[in-house]
Amino acid sequence: MRTPENSASYDATKKTKFSSSHRKEKSSMEFESWSVVDMDQDPYENSREIYGKIELRLFHTDARATACLWINCGDKFHTQGSGSAGGCGYHRGSAAADEAIRNAGLTLAKVIDGCGNSAITDALLAIAALAGIKRPGILHAHP
Repeated sequence: MRTPENSASYDATKKTKFSSSHRKEKSSMEFESWSVVDMDQDPYENSREIYGKIELRLFHTDARATACLWINCGDKFHTQGSGSAGGCGYHRGSAAADEAIRNAGLTLAKVIDGCGNSAITDALLAIAALAGIKRPGILHAHP
């Protein structure tokens, strides 16, 4: 896995913002999901199941993109955030992901708002590094 070009920090004192209305499984026209897994996790530890440590879901309609982010990194930190973006002329998915990341109490060195899917992947790698995941694997479904 490549080294992220971005870096992340986490403020545990910041109140997170998560709105369940940003989950659009039934009404979105398009859906994308990123799961970050720890490739060094022992699969036999959990009945041969590997769990995503970081999960980002994007839901797209004609006019709006919404993002939901969940992070469960053991003793490092647990947080969640959601965001949305509307309008046109830019990559709404990365704008929504940027807001969800900020609403989870995280700060990125480089803003990913409107920068595309590669910026989202890089941000997730930066969050994985912050969480101490040395060999992250990213599963990107429905790109």
